[in-house]
Amino acid sequence: MRNPKMLLAAVGLTLALFAIAASSASALSWFVAGHELKKGENAPLASTATLDSPFLLSAPSLSLKISCTTYKTGKTELLGGSELTNVESDKYEGCSALSPSSCKLQPPPVIGPQPSRNEWVLVPGILRNELRLRLVRGNGQTALATITLEGSGCVLAGENVLNGSFVLAVPTLAEEATSHQLEGLGSTENNSLEFDGAKAYIEGDKQLLKLTSGSKWSFHT
Repeated sequence: MRNPKMLLAAVGLTLALFAIAASSASALSWFVAGHELKKGENAPLASTATLDSPFLLSAPSLSLKISCTTYKTGKTELLGGSELTNVESDKYEGCSALSPSSCKLQPPPVIGPQPSRNEWVLVPGILRNELRLRLVRGNGQTALATITLEGSGCVLAGENVLNGSFVLAVPTLAEEATSHQLEGLGSTENNSLEFDGAKAYIEGDKQLLKLTSGSKWSFHT
């Protein structure tokens, strides 16, 4: 039996790690202003506020769509010499259930934070290799979020667990630039995400990743 509570929690990045899997044996490194970050050096990332396009969680077989308009992070740093990024916390805010129309999110309308790990994956692109970001939980855990819905006639009322992982595209990250756009891939083929056991995926979530210094940065060999 579902146990409705005033809760919408997870998909977060408390002390998260960006671990890299590459298609070659060459090590990948963070570069800032043309300088490779060495061990002990770091470069803080700026927090994103309003998204360029909302984070949209879709589970087609359930006719479910949940939208969040704002993304915020706590202290986030590129860590030199380790191929990692440390993220103390992040969360999506301004969330609402778009469908089914009979369902509403129980307050507070927030997704995050919860311990997670992010893996940078280098995949073959049509014109060049592209970097993608896969969000998974750490320590072998699979639950990304507990999302609670309510409403008369809402068949999904109660606590629903979001399990698995999802993939976001960051195609320009190998290039020197002051900002890099991250965006959901929008296909169940690109992840192992499930909402209450039904296949789900992320659309939108378009945001620009920048350093607080405003410097150009990249991730490459």
